[in-house]
Amino acid sequence: MNENYELVTGIVGVGPVIATDLIIKTGNFRIIDTYRKAASYAGVCPFPNTSGKMVGKSKTSPFADKKLKTLLYMGARAAVKHNKEYALYYQKKQLEGKPHYLIMNNLSNKLLRTAYSVVRNKTPYVQDHVCLDPRERNMNSSTKKVA
Repeated sequence: MNENYELVTGIVGVGPVIATDLIIKTGNFRIIDTYRKAASYAGVCPFPNTSGKMVGKSKTSPFADKKLKTLLYMGARAAVKHNKEYALYYQKKQLEGKPHYLIMNNLSNKLLRTAYSVVRNKTPYVQDHVCLDPRERNMNSSTKKVA
């Protein structure tokens, strides 16, 4: 448990409060063992609402853990302020015209995904790591020149 705590608190934007809450509520990342389950539990992957006046907008599940969602939101705010990658993502989405809370929800989701990845791989978070998009790699390798 201590190793997971150290790995998670190494992520920019995740402090001792968020790390402790994540470890408690996910059973040290064993009870809620995948990132997608945790995102659903925390309410950072909103479900679409197709009824009433909010057609086309998304809505958080009533079963979501609101405290964890709030903590992840605060962590995302800190990450935007102190992590270049998160700040660039925020600016890019803002230029696309996305609303603030939608962007922050995406960043909360990304923060949670990073925490699960760090714990699963047992490797510390590296702020300057550049992750290549696997879709681009597949497109480049499968393109064939046709005469």
